[in-house]
Amino acid sequence: MKVLVTGGAGFIGSHIVDKLIKRGFDVIIIDNLSTGKKENINLQARTYEVDITSPSALEEVFVLEKPNYVIHHGAQIDIQKSIIDPTYDANINILGTINILEKCREHSVDKLVYASSAAVYGNPKNLPVNEQHEINPLSFYGVSKFTPELYIKIFSN
Repeated sequence: MKVLVTGGAGFIGSHIVDKLIKRGFDVIIIDNLSTGKKENINLQARTYEVDITSPSALEEVFVLEKPNYVIHHGAQIDIQKSIIDPTYDANINILGTINILEKCREHSVDKLVYASSAAVYGNPKNLPVNEQHEINPLSFYGVSKFTPELYIKIFSN
């Protein structure tokens, strides 16, 4: 089975890649290396330096690799940057995710796993925070991580 991991050169994404490879999956990484690091890349994975905001670049990877699953960790993760430049934040986290969803739909990907953020909940009213907690983002980053959850729900339907 082929698993494509967006953000696979990032801290969390690279650990997911390592675990998948240990379990015998064929792994493909997409990362633009804006925050991910080359030294995090597992050399047993095929890596494409591609930005999720580029539908044509994503198309090339999906056509070539034909992934069965996608684990989507590629994102703009800096809360302060989201406040300074909300358009940049939304372009990556919302539109980039829509690009991934479109490619999954067009190429009949079996399953998508999306990494959201606790930032969608704002200041927690209860700990530990669970998925029943009220959605109340306090930053554009929180908004841009929650919005794709809604898109994923509709794409899924």
